[in-house]
Amino acid sequence: KGQDVNGIYSVYSGYIKVFEPDEKTERIVDLVTGGQILGYRGLGSSKSIYSVSARTLSECEITFFPLEIFNLAIKSNIDLTFFIIDLLSSKLKKVENRAKNFPKMQAREKIIYALNTIIETFGFDPLDNMRLKFTLSRKDIANIAVITYETTIRVLSELDKQKIIELDGKSIRII
Repeated sequence: KGQDVNGIYSVYSGYIKVFEPDEKTERIVDLVTGGQILGYRGLGSSKSIYSVSARTLSECEITFFPLEIFNLAIKSNIDLTFFIIDLLSSKLKKVENRAKNFPKMQAREKIIYALNTIIETFGFDPLDNMRLKFTLSRKDIANIAVITYETTIRVLSELDKQKIIELDGKSIRII
């Protein structure tokens, strides 16, 4: 956050969280995995800065594309241009839906939203189609849900008792 935009990052493998840091906590605004890109939030005017930070959650393989190269690719490759437009419009729709619905949600609904976000981004374990492929820390789940860590633990425990999820150590299975 705050650095000049010098390019775009293409993620080939691994898990990354994109967040808005503040003094007390991190507000997770996106999750990224292989096949996705990072840094597009800084695109725009000629002198842009990154508005968020990113942190790897696992070992990652990432390629950096300098802004000049990325801009040439956008101008010369219509498929890439449509990919970027689709990505931006999809992210905008999610942000709009979240802004509209989150204030009305209870803690349980926010946790379910967070779990759905993890599923949509990371998917399920290929060896166990009910286990999340990558489980975020309880603190990161709380940050996606914008609720306290303690409330997150309580709600996950309630969902486990109701057999909606199964807590298996740090991993989560969706029943």
